[in-house]
Parts: sequence; structure tokens; C-alpha cells
Amino acid sequence: MKLIIHSTILVALTAPFSLHASCPMHPEAPPELQADHSCCRIAQEKWDAALAKIAPSELSLYQVTSEWQNQTGNKLVLADLAGRPLFVALAYTNCQYACPRLIADLKAIESALPSDSDANFVVISIDPARDTPERLATYAVEQELDTSRWTLLNGAPGDVLELANLLGVRYAKTPTGDYTHSNIITLLNAKGEIVHQQNGLGADINPTLEKLSKLNS
Repeated sequence: MKLIIHSTILVALTAPFSLHASCPMHPEAPPELQADHSCCRIAQEKWDAALAKIAPSELSLYQVTSEWQNQTGNKLVLADLAGRPLFVALAYTNCQYACPRLIADLKAIESALPSDSDANFVVISIDPARDTPERLATYAVEQELDTSRWTLLNGAPGDVLELANLLGVRYAKTPTGDYTHSNIITLLNAKGEIVHQQNGLGADINPTLEKLSKLNS
């Protein structure tokens, strides 16, 4: 497929990021750190250290400074995931229809990978209030995900929305508490740049695998 880079990615990645916007991500920080936003400075320093290892381009998602928690409760920035291809999707664990099929599509890609592939998988929750790290850990077990290869992420609502916009994923909460959402699998290269997107459920995975093979050639 022909990849269309969304205009929002250029604006969002080149605009300055506010350290103050991440403060709600650090409620466990000591009050004296929250008072002068030292908690955000510490998070920024972690991001700077991770970013220094990869020298990303302006189109890299690893320019995003937001902090996340994985299914084990560990905090990370997206740049911590750099260094290998990533398949990224947005979903939520209470989804009964589309998300299980989206996970199945990711697992189909995983099953088709060459034995020496170092590609990993990242699933970002669009329902962070319910998808706590504990819930994500349970979901990984339910879906029989290899957690040495799969990372499930919980983030602040604004950070999830920002990343969704960069990936061209749309979602909205319904009156029942469920979500309508795009079903897109994005392939990132080792520096966090979008190289391919697989749209729709049950799509042919061969073009995705071909794009991956070109990264490794």
C-alpha cells in the first residue's frame, strides 16, 4: 500500500513539547517534586537519555516525550523501544469484537516472522482508566502473548490521543463505555519512523511482511 503521512505528524513532531503537560502522569512523586515540576524534569532526562542512543529523524515517533507504563508497571518512554522494528496497534481489553481480531492479526504476523527476526509488538490501550498495568498483564496471559516480545502500554488520556493522531488512528467513547476505533497495524523501523500501515481486520499480511523484510535487507 502507499503510505500517506498525515499532516498532523509534521506539526506535532516539530512543535515543542511541554514538560508541564505530563505532571498528571506522576501522582506518586513526592509533593516537593510535583510542586516545581521536578517530576517532569526527571522524566525529560530519561527521554533525553533514550533519544541520544538513536538520533531519530523529525518523523520519528520517538520524538514524543510522554511517559508510559507497561504491563509490569515499569515506566518508559517510546524511545526506550527503539533499535528494532515494531508493530504497533491501539486497542482496549474490554473490546469484544474488533480488538480480539486485531490481536489475532498481530499474532498471525508474529507466527509468520523468520526465526531470526527481532521485531516486537506494542499494543497501546485507548481505555487507560480500565486498562491498568495489572489488567494489561492479565490480558497478556488471556491472549497467550509472549511478553518477551509483546509490550502493552497504559498512558495518560492526552498522550494516548496524541499518539493516535500521529498514527492516523481515530477512536471515540460510546455511551455504553465501549469505543469505536480504527483498526490499523503500523510498522515502525528501528528509529521509530512509519514505513507501512495495514488497514482493516483480516487484511493480507504479506505486504506487511514484505515491508519488514526490506528493513532487514
